[in-house]
Amino acid sequence: MIEIKRRIELWIIGCLLLAACSTVNTVNGQTDIPKKAQVAFNKGLQQQGYGEYNEAIDLFKHAIKKAPEFIDAYDALANTYQKNNEPNKAIRTYKKLLELKPDHYFALYELGKIYHESGALDSAEYFY
Repeated sequence: MIEIKRRIELWIIGCLLLAACSTVNTVNGQTDIPKKAQVAFNKGLQQQGYGEYNEAIDLFKHAIKKAPEFIDAYDALANTYQKNNEPNKAIRTYKKLLELKPDHYFALYELGKIYHESGALDSAEYFY
């Protein structure tokens, strides 16, 4: 009898935890990212993986339009610009990301790398 009661209690706790987890939209620590932004972001990652950079860029821009403070979408957009040989757009996007999250170390590193590759060593040193 006690074992059945214990199993029921554990089942209820599990259901409550599952329900609590499903009510929060989280992407890398960001909460309340709208579902449409998350879907566009995930599709963008998929297109980026296929090498369809222009489609990925459009999807990441859509995600940002739906969630203007969606840090991961800015990061993915800038990274896709780099892969698409558009360093100036990547720079602008990483700088926008840094306005939202000044301690985003990957963005700082990538900016340093872009400037270093272009020969702008003073700018590269600043971001490294």
